Amino acid sequence: MQSDKIICVLFFVVFFKATSQTPIPVIQTGHSGGINDVVFLSDFEFVTAGEDGKLIVWDIATNTQKSSFKAHYGNIASIKVNENYLFSCSSSERNVKIWDYDFNLIDVIGPFDSKISSFDVLDSLQQLYIGGDYLYRYHLETKKLDTLKLVSPSTFDCVYAFKNRVLVGGAYDKHAVLIDAESLQIIGVFNQITVAGFTNANTLYMGSKNGNLKALNFNENKIKSLSLKSTFTRINRVQEVGEYIIIGDSEGKLEVRKKNDFTVVHSSQIHTKSLQSFAVSPNQKLIVTTGMDGKIFLRELETGWLLNTFISTCAPIADIKSFGATAYGLLYEDGSLRVWDVITNTIHSKKIVPSKYQMLNNWHFLPYEIIEVDESKMSIIFYKVKTAENNPSQALKIEKWIAKWNFLTNDIYISKSNDKINNNTRGTYWKDAILQNKNHSKKEQLMSIVGDNFVKEHPHVNNYVLDDRLGMLTITDQEGALMLIDISTRELLCKVTLLGYTDFIYVDNAGYYYASKGALNFIGFKVDDKMIGFQQFDIYFNRPDLVLGKLPFVSQEFSERLSLAVEKRHLKLKNTDKSVPNIDELPTLKIKTNDIKKSTSPDFFFEIEAYSVNELDKLNVMVNGVPVFEVGGKEISGKVFSEQINLELHEGLNSIDAYVEDNRGFRSLMLSFDVEGVFKSVKPDLYIITIGSSLYQQKEYNLRYADKDAMDVARLFQKNKQFNHKYQLSLINEEVVLENLPKIDSLLAQSKIQDAVIFFIAGHGVLDANFNYYLAAYDMDFLHPEVRGIPYERISESFKNVKARNKVILLDACHSGEIDTTEVTINDQADEQSIEEIQFRAVGINVTSTQFGLSSLDLSKSLFADVSDSDGSTVISSASGTEYAMESSAWKNGLFTYCLLDGVKTKKADFNQDKEITINELRRYINNKVQELSNGKQNPTSRIENIKNDFVIF
Repeated sequence: MQSDKIICVLFFVVFFKATSQTPIPVIQTGHSGGINDVVFLSDFEFVTAGEDGKLIVWDIATNTQKSSFKAHYGNIASIKVNENYLFSCSSSERNVKIWDYDFNLIDVIGPFDSKISSFDVLDSLQQLYIGGDYLYRYHLETKKLDTLKLVSPSTFDCVYAFKNRVLVGGAYDKHAVLIDAESLQIIGVFNQITVAGFTNANTLYMGSKNGNLKALNFNENKIKSLSLKSTFTRINRVQEVGEYIIIGDSEGKLEVRKKNDFTVVHSSQIHTKSLQSFAVSPNQKLIVTTGMDGKIFLRELETGWLLNTFISTCAPIADIKSFGATAYGLLYEDGSLRVWDVITNTIHSKKIVPSKYQMLNNWHFLPYEIIEVDESKMSIIFYKVKTAENNPSQALKIEKWIAKWNFLTNDIYISKSNDKINNNTRGTYWKDAILQNKNHSKKEQLMSIVGDNFVKEHPHVNNYVLDDRLGMLTITDQEGALMLIDISTRELLCKVTLLGYTDFIYVDNAGYYYASKGALNFIGFKVDDKMIGFQQFDIYFNRPDLVLGKLPFVSQEFSERLSLAVEKRHLKLKNTDKSVPNIDELPTLKIKTNDIKKSTSPDFFFEIEAYSVNELDKLNVMVNGVPVFEVGGKEISGKVFSEQINLELHEGLNSIDAYVEDNRGFRSLMLSFDVEGVFKSVKPDLYIITIGSSLYQQKEYNLRYADKDAMDVARLFQKNKQFNHKYQLSLINEEVVLENLPKIDSLLAQSKIQDAVIFFIAGHGVLDANFNYYLAAYDMDFLHPEVRGIPYERISESFKNVKARNKVILLDACHSGEIDTTEVTINDQADEQSIEEIQFRAVGINVTSTQFGLSSLDLSKSLFADVSDSDGSTVISSASGTEYAMESSAWKNGLFTYCLLDGVKTKKADFNQDKEITINELRRYINNKVQELSNGKQNPTSRIENIKNDFVIF
């Protein structure tokens, strides 16, 4: 293999050394608002600071949030680093804090009498220069603070320090002053300057509000105007790095230019709002950008290739109201509206956003209050605020608007209010002025309920609902979380964060969590100062029995059922001990791969080394949850193992996981990294296998719509524009026999890794006397399905050798979900097979669950992601293992198939309205719709899930 097929050299190492440290869950929620600044701590870690007052450390190796803490009560305007410290400046607290690299607080400078907005570190003199209404100088060694009066009072929005020179000035007073730090003499005054960047070559670059750039050469004492020939507006950040000049502007644009002739290397519109900051890694290979849109982008500096995106998953909560028996309406500061039922965890979501035209013309958007919320609609007040071009703190025009959202139909109507508004709201910030009375009132009320100390300990709380219905006090905060507090004991039970459109995470004080499956990718574990994905420790920390069992509205009976579901999960995964394993007993894994995770070729390799005190037994490598070797891993031996792993990438994101296992079944910590396939490959093909039998030799078991189901699904996916060629095999009625199964194997063997496989089956599902599951063949003996029936294992076996990584099996048949043989009994009484034109696809042994409602196994499946070894397929079943599947002339299909077709044709399965339907969206829609139309008599489930590969299916 040629080394030039991989970008950069092999030197980036991911390494976990076993220690006795306990894994710590880290919730990947990001910032809850705009992100103002970013700095690198090393080539593999960077820190971001935001409006929410948080500092977050991000780990590039695993693309995860490594740690997060509330550094300031309010907005962090700027952060800097030097060899020893990290510095953070808060415009809300009016202070600067000094931290060591372990984020222990070393010192606090301030509070100042006025707002401060910028600062910089002058390492040569061990000084900080801080800008506010005055310019201040702080001596790091003596801790002396000076107020410098050599320049007139102003708002110093820009402070830059380098080599005994300090540039101060502002975006709003339109000029900047250059000062000699040793003599404190003014050595230059410049007009129209908004931003600046020093270089190692004694050059000062200065950007203007008009998108122009000037360069001051200190050696020649000359200023040169640089023609950018670009569409820049106000330049926000400029920096020289090596042979490049990097420029960012207020519309979210980033350009990298050559220093010698200023030609553009690459240019792109990165952020939807202002690009606030960027930072370049010490090795000058990576650049991170942050913006007011709450997004973080990691790119390769030289090529501009996007390596990763870190997106804030929650925003500050502006208001909360309770309604009905167990539901809340929530309004977020980013315009998100949510309705949340705390018992069922059903979430409805919508978002109101200003137009790009408004954002570019100094209009701001401020959600304010929920007017009312009931069983079908929510009405809110929000403000549109136009600010002065050169001062976003000054509100020129304020408009009040009303939005009415019907969350059952997802329709929203917006109208302007006739209320008279004071359009001269000023102060430190118009947002604070509008919200001041509301927030102050809510905090005073909270103090009377929970006491002053609680509010002091949680200064970012902003609203609450005191709910006797549930025995709970629910408090919201500026970080987008909800704190659930027991009314009687005033104990903080857990925190809840609602994510995306339907996802959620509950976390208690011990670190145990309860999360929807879609939220699990926002959970990581910190081990030995490294981050790993949720899969390995999810079984120990994903404990809804412990988290929900504390809540006063959860019944003792349901808590016991949750405990039983946890037991079933541990048994299925062959884990008899619920305690977290002793980390130092695990094998150790080491991976060497390229530091820039891009490949221009599908051929990719990396080196792996493993060590163990016991004999090693298995090596497992997965790409997007699909094993590279056989299911369960390939056999290895010895106590020391090394090998070069060669695998084929597909175009786009390849998420790679690896671990080794010893002969006791102990697994190393799973190592994960992403590789972006940037080569151009052919458009993927689709392989469609549809099987449907309505006719049987034993005619008394004939159905009406199973054959039509198979043909309808085949026609639907033949129209799918996501794929190039569509290769189809349909087996209908008499063709559904064991002898035709090799045709399926032959077709699937032609698939390639980037392709997709859809395997659909409709008909009878039958259990034998030992509860083994069979799909009915045309010539099957229904009293003895093991004779000529199609074992489910035969279908799943066909998928184990499929090369395509995107694969799903859809089963529209009775008993298609798994059965827990310890919780079912044979029911000798025949069930009614037809009710008001509804026919059940039910034959053979009739089984009944011994549990009320969902079985423990089905409850476990609804609660937990499947982290067991599999071939990487997703298997969606139309009914649980004890249920029948329905068909009816009203639907002219099986119910499961009808909902599948309806979700795709009407686009209702596109929950996030991005014009694409993923497997997870389709599964969610089918589940909800089938339960609704069957009145809960039929409940789809998943035999197997690959949540790491939520691929686009339509």
